Parts: sequence; C-alpha cells; structure tokens
Amino acid sequence: MRTLVWVGSTVSAVALVFAIVASWLLYNHTIDLLTENLRERLLSISKTQAANIDARTLVALEVETDWQKPEWVEIVTRLKKAKDTNDNIVFMYLFRKMKGDPTQMEFVADAESLHPYANLDDDPSNDVDANGDGVIEPEGADKLQWPGQPYPEAVDIPEAYEAYNGPLTARDLYEDSYGRVLTGYAPITDERGEVVAILATDIKADDFFTVTRQ
Repeated sequence: MRTLVWVGSTVSAVALVFAIVASWLLYNHTIDLLTENLRERLLSISKTQAANIDARTLVALEVETDWQKPEWVEIVTRLKKAKDTNDNIVFMYLFRKMKGDPTQMEFVADAESLHPYANLDDDPSNDVDANGDGVIEPEGADKLQWPGQPYPEAVDIPEAYEAYNGPLTARDLYEDSYGRVLTGYAPITDERGEVVAILATDIKADDFFTVTRQ
C-alpha cells in the first residue's frame, strides 16, 4: 500500500511539473507571437507613412517660426490623417539629427501640433488632448512640438539613431507617462537616398497586455 501511495504521489508530482512547464512554454510562445504581430503591423504603418513624406518639404521646416509656413500644414495634416486612420496609434511624429551636433535630435513635426501653442494660450476651446486620455497636460503627454524643438530624450533611445540604417521597432514594450506603447521607426530619404528624418509611430499596447494577462 505504501509503495502504491508513493508511486501515485510521484506520478502526480511529475504530471504537475509537466503541466506547469508546458503551460509556461505555451505562455511564452503566445507572447512571442503576439509581440511579433504587433511589431509587423507597426513596421508596416511606419514604412508606409514614411514613404508618403516628401523630403523636400522638410527642408522648409528648420526653426520654430517655420510652423507658420504652408509646408508645416501639409506635413502635420498628413501625419494627423495617418494617425487617425490607423487604430491604437497614440503619437506619430518626425525628428532628425541636429545639424550642429549629430549626437542630439530635434523634432520636425507632430501629428497633433498644427498649432504648437494651443495648449499654452488662454483659449481652452483649442486645447489638444494629444494622447486622448481626457486630460490636458501641456508639459506632459500633451506637449506640442514645433520645428527645431530639441528632443533630448532621444539620447536614451538607441533605436532612434539605429533607424538611420533602416526601419525597426523598439526592443521592448514599455510604460511611461504616455502609457504603455511600442514604437516603430522608419527613415525618410531624399532623392539621393540620404536619410533626412525619421518617422516614429507609437502604438497602444494596452490590448496586448490585456490579451497577455488572459
């Protein structure tokens, strides 16, 4: 009887361990598949929209006052349309290396920044809720950009510089003050094939995390 109990207990323990290991492997495999699908969609969106940006137009957007130019309206309107027609996109923006210091980045344009000072003036009717969370944060998630505005956070994002060599996505999903997102990058090239700017697309990862938890 003791032998039978011992054997039964051993078999049960082995089966339990096997079930745990199998579940863990399946869980990780599922995460890998979901992450890869998210990356592929993000890359597709980023590359498609980058190809629609005319590099010659960006030449006119160098300094802060250039937001008043028709080229600014053209670029921002195009970005805004691309952002709004793709589900779960939080931010879509352009940046490039500074001419005087290629180790630093600056913004070129942003999908929500048609009027870069909308969230700083005294008119609440034109406020822009850039990340759609229902709260206006002029110095946070809803900070609007203008041409040539410094982008100091880029120094901590290696993919922002690696994107000059080709399209890619951030290595990891991450959570910050803007929410949980995954970022895709695609270079914008001129007629000579030289990279003049990078298009970045932030996609909401909330649905991804929900499915992962389930």
